[in-house]
Amino acid sequence: LDLTDIREFLKSQNVQCLNVDKVACKIAEIKKDGYSKLQILADFDYTISYLRYGKDRMSSSFGAIEKYSKMSQEFRNQTKALHDHYYPLEVDGTIPKEEKAKLMTEWYTNSSNCIVSS
Repeated sequence: LDLTDIREFLKSQNVQCLNVDKVACKIAEIKKDGYSKLQILADFDYTISYLRYGKDRMSSSFGAIEKYSKMSQEFRNQTKALHDHYYPLEVDGTIPKEEKAKLMTEWYTNSSNCIVSS
């Protein structure tokens, strides 16, 4: 993605960004510095971001990427299949914590792999 694509993504309806230009420039700087200096904080389950903004339900960091218009239909199909499989497991109160943690790690890993391979 170039700087124009980054700005477009940050302005999409699935992303709430207070200062698009500032964030776009930071992302461009991260790209310039390369992967060796990159650290990622992913909030796929709303533990550090807002679930709602007013009455609107917000996307998680993964959800914002999944809904981004430049992602392929194949990517969307893959991530929807993952959601349809893992979400019922996430909200199932009968699954022991250790087993659920493994399942959620699988979901996160598989979703991350979809993002990386797209």
